[in-house]
Amino acid sequence: MRPAHYISLLAFLISSCEKPATVTNLSDNKIAVVGHAGNGIPGLNNDLPADSWAGVIKALEVYNADGVELDLALSADSVLFMYHDRELDEQSSCSGCSYDYQSADLAQCTLKPVLTALEEKHYMTPVENVLKRYQAYAKKPIIFFDLHADIGCGISDERKKWYYSATLYAINTLLSKYNAYDQVLVQANSLEWMLEARGKYPKIKVFLDTDIDANNIVQAADNGFYGIASKNHEITKEEIEFTHAKGLHVQLYGAAGNGFVDAINKSPDYILADNIPLLQSILNY
Repeated sequence: MRPAHYISLLAFLISSCEKPATVTNLSDNKIAVVGHAGNGIPGLNNDLPADSWAGVIKALEVYNADGVELDLALSADSVLFMYHDRELDEQSSCSGCSYDYQSADLAQCTLKPVLTALEEKHYMTPVENVLKRYQAYAKKPIIFFDLHADIGCGISDERKKWYYSATLYAINTLLSKYNAYDQVLVQANSLEWMLEARGKYPKIKVFLDTDIDANNIVQAADNGFYGIASKNHEITKEEIEFTHAKGLHVQLYGAAGNGFVDAINKSPDYILADNIPLLQSILNY
């Protein structure tokens, strides 16, 4: 049985807003529910750390979300780990930045527990584990790799260029190994980074996470990007229609509660959710 607060909130949403009779997008007119940072940012409905292995499993195998969005951090030996914030001190037992650690050491860093959680340790996990687990699935989950241009730790411009290039090389190596070019979508809030991805690895499907205006949309389309990512409140239905007309998919994030209905009404291709069951319920009512 669903908790009473889910039912009452859903009833309020249905009574206060009306979904369109049909969704019109580039994904067979269906909106994919994607778990933000795995099972969502910790809160009242989630006691698992962001970008944790347990969060991925819960989102995909308990809630049956269509996919997950995972933030990535690179180790000194070019292994990609799931991790949400810029510096390790913020959400883990380690300090400094990921690129100062060998992967064997980074794998010993535990994610900081959620206050409401049991005393269970969650370790930083290589993102390859996710691709490996779902490799044999007939219907593979959608996986967004979210890259953050602001790396932190006072990194030099030269070192940042290495990090950008090494990250893309590591991503392409994984996608090639698991034949996951159609499964994984790579997004970053850096046009420079995504242009590098298009130039070096044209099989990678890239999303530009950007402030939305017509110039950015046209630029993304002209450079062969796969889509645009935007905060829900920063893009209109008309801008999404224009983006779709340019052949670009749209991912929305930052919606919650009544904001889910607003996001659905705009007909994006993907919506990131911290509360996966609520978004699923609204889409299915």
